[in-house]
Amino acid sequence: MIFTLREALQIDLFQKCRLLTGQLGLDHEITWVNILEILDDLNHLQKGEFLITTAYNLKYISFKEQENIIRTMVEREIAVLAIQTGYYLEKIPRSFIDMAIKYRLPLLHLPQEISFRSLTRTLTSLISKNEAYYYDFREKTRKALTEALLDGQDPPTLLEVLTAATGRNAVFFDALLQPLYVLPSTYSAPPLYSLCTKKEFLALDVLKEPQEFFFSWEGKTLALLFLPVRLGKEIYGYLALEKGEQDFQEKDRIALRQAAPVFSMGFFRIDSKVKSQNIVLEEMIQRLLTGEITAAELVSKYARLGLDGEIDYVILVLDLENKTAPRQKIDLAEKRKLKKAVDFLLYQCRTPLALTVFYKGYFTVFFPLSRSSAVITFTKQINFLLEELQRSFPRYSLQVGIGNCHGNLSTAASSYREALHSLTAIKTGLIKREKFLFYKDLGVYQLLLEISDQELLKRFCADSSTLLFNYDKQKNTELLKTLQVYLKHMNVNKSAAELFVHRHTVKYRLKKIFALTGIDPLDPVQHVYFQLSIMTLQYLQTVCSVK
Repeated sequence: MIFTLREALQIDLFQKCRLLTGQLGLDHEITWVNILEILDDLNHLQKGEFLITTAYNLKYISFKEQENIIRTMVEREIAVLAIQTGYYLEKIPRSFIDMAIKYRLPLLHLPQEISFRSLTRTLTSLISKNEAYYYDFREKTRKALTEALLDGQDPPTLLEVLTAATGRNAVFFDALLQPLYVLPSTYSAPPLYSLCTKKEFLALDVLKEPQEFFFSWEGKTLALLFLPVRLGKEIYGYLALEKGEQDFQEKDRIALRQAAPVFSMGFFRIDSKVKSQNIVLEEMIQRLLTGEITAAELVSKYARLGLDGEIDYVILVLDLENKTAPRQKIDLAEKRKLKKAVDFLLYQCRTPLALTVFYKGYFTVFFPLSRSSAVITFTKQINFLLEELQRSFPRYSLQVGIGNCHGNLSTAASSYREALHSLTAIKTGLIKREKFLFYKDLGVYQLLLEISDQELLKRFCADSSTLLFNYDKQKNTELLKTLQVYLKHMNVNKSAAELFVHRHTVKYRLKKIFALTGIDPLDPVQHVYFQLSIMTLQYLQTVCSVK
């Protein structure tokens, strides 16, 4: 219950009064009564005031001064300006009425026979009842939220309490302004991380009182009342109520003020639990990826973390590189933001059992995936993950290596090693991909990446591709390129067309290759050897930096 201008005008005392302007402000809340004989010192006006005046000085001031008076009252968000005529003014100046219409200020005409004393007594009595209502509302809301927290309820349940108290759509946005919890479930929350400007984002962070923000979304203006959920300097996210068809009222602000500290304690409890779990999880993953954990220990760890040990996992290794400073390491605060973003996006992908951890400089995701799952669906999920991360972290370039799905976590070490190989291939340009690379798409490079003995690889291609590479470098020829193109087409004429040379030139070069290496490139039996030799050389030059 709030006391509005609409309700005030229904009182018998106001029946002879006339609202001249500002019909759109009938639902303005009245929080106090103020009387000014002269409209001069307006800096002390408060939001929601019912301002009564005889406007002694109004007929002596200029049109510009009248506009300044009305603009100040609108900025101070008073509920209504009530001017009594008959003492100093015979009637309210038309210019003042027009200006009130322009600025949508509710302007009320009080006839001379209405007593200021009766007016203030009546309004004060009703406002006092209203304050008693607010006190009761505040205590009930605080009690309901606190009881839910003490009962161990999660944030969505706390949001239900807030929605029930205000009757409005409610959203909890995470620290990156992504809608984490939404009520009712049918409400489509706006993606503020893409709508919010940097200035608005910074303004949200320093809020200490609920404040209304406006965003353009889906062709309409969306009004949200915000308050950060913080504990000390750490911001867990932002509570928001949607305006809808009815203006925000004091009870909405009261509800947000009561909810914010309760939410912060709820997230602190969750955060503490997650941090404890992460300590166990990171230790488990480190031992898991190095093969230092037994099956019995895995079962024990799963029990403590609430995980299903029989679920199949595929490993993703994510690398972030600062676009402007590639060698600059990611700081701890940025890592925490990234982890929260990844966890939220995985939740949106309906993968609540995914595990995320920073390990040896990379962000590693244990993604639950059945070996029979559709690759197309998984690829869409990875694309979604990367697109949203890129939107939230525009300063970084993102690349992902993805291993195969071998089984449950006990076989994760193999998938992790494959994911690292895939990431190496995409980072070095060995295989051209923009965002991510599956291990299965490495082809023959799977074998090469598994061989740690570089000397063995050097010897393998020493008498063929390496010899031709060095010869080309010394003689400024294109024997190795010609061989690559020929192996691609297996046709002299097509090779000549691609190289923009005569077919006799291609034949001459192939004979020269035979003379240098002792291996005939026209012999089909040798084609596989030449292909492997060239790929080995490319691998050594690209990944191992062998020149």
